[in-house]
Amino acid sequence: MAKIGIEWVKKYHGRAPNLSNTQKQAEGFYNKLSGTRSFNWGDDLAWDQDFEEKGVGSPVTGTDTTWIDSVHIAFDACEILRRSGVFDRWRDTLKGLHIILGFHTTCGDESKRGRYFAEYLNDGYTVIEAWKKACKETESSGTKWAYLRSGGGSGVNTYNDHWHGKGWVSPDPTNSWRAYSKGSC
Repeated sequence: MAKIGIEWVKKYHGRAPNLSNTQKQAEGFYNKLSGTRSFNWGDDLAWDQDFEEKGVGSPVTGTDTTWIDSVHIAFDACEILRRSGVFDRWRDTLKGLHIILGFHTTCGDESKRGRYFAEYLNDGYTVIEAWKKACKETESSGTKWAYLRSGGGSGVNTYNDHWHGKGWVSPDPTNSWRAYSKGSC
């Protein structure tokens, strides 16, 4: 069965305004999506190094193979897919990764998007369509959803990926190309 992991932050210790709903949003996704729950790290236990390769980043103590690389899906963040420089910023990240979902803009601090996204995935929508639909239901039209996907290789079609057990899942891409899209919620 496919594995799910989440990391969320509500308390920013003065570096940014605190948020109220990230835990509820992430756990709505985590608890609703069909799959095996692998990790749920919040606030001071949600670490950058869980997403970084060992020997890369600062500090150079990346633990991605233990955490983010061990699951089939993890959740969204504001502005991680801002268009300017997106291909350079994520160049080395898409090694076998199918799709990164997020926002081109800042998104709202709301509590339901994770649950809606999980419900649409469970209902058999493609990953991209489920993402767009959940974003449109929880954000204003001034907010822009985004995705970055990779492709290349025999039989690879990440655009039509579904959640595991709910439809087509592409073989892992060889990352010979990348596609980016954004739109209004």
